[in-house]
Parts: sequence; C-alpha cells; structure tokens
Amino acid sequence: MTDRLQDTAKSTTGRDDGSSLKHPFKAVKEFTKSKLPHKRGKSDGKGKKFNVINIVETMDVGVPLRLAYDQWTRFEDFPSFMKKVESVEQEAEEKLNWKAQVLWSHRTWESTILEQVPDKRIVWRSKGPKGWVV
Repeated sequence: MTDRLQDTAKSTTGRDDGSSLKHPFKAVKEFTKSKLPHKRGKSDGKGKKFNVINIVETMDVGVPLRLAYDQWTRFEDFPSFMKKVESVEQEAEEKLNWKAQVLWSHRTWESTILEQVPDKRIVWRSKGPKGWVV
C-alpha cells in the first residue's frame, strides 16, 4: 500500500523524498487534486472551498410502487436496512432527527421535509453542526 502511495506522490509531485510514507493521505489528496477540475465546489463563506458530489443510485424492485413508497417513508425503520444509520426519530410530520456513524464518529442532524408527492418523490433539507444538504 505505501509503495503505491509513494509512487502516486512521486508521479504527482515529481519528487520522492520519503514524505509520502510519513503522510500517505497527503499523497492521495495531491493525486486526487490533480485529477479533479480546478476551482470546483462551493465556498463555506470563510474562503474555504469544498467539493459537492451528487450521488444518484437507482434500483428496480419487484413490488408495487405504493408498497415501495410506503416502506421508503417509514423513516424510523431505516436503521434496520441502512448500514451506519443508528436511529431516526420523526418528531413531527415534516421533522426528522437522525443519528449515524460516520467513520469513527457519530453525527446527528435534523431533516425537514420540503415536498412530498405520494408515489413520486420526497424532498428534504438536512441541517447539522457541519452544515446543510438538500
């Protein structure tokens, strides 16, 4: 693993001073930066930029749409089938409190349902100590 990181650091920085062995994540970060377009992402208002990644996944399931939608809107059941989601509490019709494991820490956030069209879509905005996501 360290050999590959060292090769990556050498190919992205043009030097091999052994620093990639001391800081392997720095080598990965430099390699990733070289592969991503520059000036990508949004600002946090403090001058720091962060990357925004949209992940879209689809899956066909052999059940009626009504059944699939009903299951998907039982938020409190999410921990039983979503890895790392520890709890979801629905405090009101449009308010959800989430707790999940992210790497080695536990994060909490609140989601507000903005739009709900039965058998079609659910749109929510999540807000937590690290920011918000729609």
